[in-house]
Amino acid sequence: MQKPKKIRKKALTVIELLSVILILGLLFAAIFQALIAGQLANVLGLEKIYLQTDTRRLLDWLVKDLRSTQASEFSDNTSINYIRFRKVKGYNTSATNYIWEDNYTEYSYDNLTQTITRRIINVTTGNITGSWTFYNISAAPFYTRNSTGSINPLDKEGILHNRNLVLNISSFSQKRNVNLTFSLNEEVRIRNP
Repeated sequence: MQKPKKIRKKALTVIELLSVILILGLLFAAIFQALIAGQLANVLGLEKIYLQTDTRRLLDWLVKDLRSTQASEFSDNTSINYIRFRKVKGYNTSATNYIWEDNYTEYSYDNLTQTITRRIINVTTGNITGSWTFYNISAAPFYTRNSTGSINPLDKEGILHNRNLVLNISSFSQKRNVNLTFSLNEEVRIRNP
């Protein structure tokens, strides 16, 4: 008589099962970290694009406004933090002079709030007819060049003599404990008187 064969069931041991769970856990942790890093890179990339767009928008607005004025139209209290001027609306060919807008355009930098505010002010009434604020500006933006070409803080004399305005817009943002900065510079030539 033959002995019955023992049927051995094949199964995983506890050690093998724990090893598989550990390997899968490590694999999922690595994938999760990669996804988190990708999401952070995406968020920071978008924030940098927004920062650059806002900085460019402010610089473009400043340049456009400044190119439509004349050096003599700047207010006497022009400084590194403040400019105010009237823009040219047209030219009177019979009288051979400029026709000026009925509004002042004013830009002021506030170091405490780190903002630049653009205001449109009626010349006769002094009422503010429009106001826009740009946030997260890290330094005063208005400079000029002296006769040797060095960049100096802006004053009325610098504009009258050199008719150059150097704009330096430095902005910043903080997202998820990462500091982002962006700067743009442009030199604007003011009209001849």
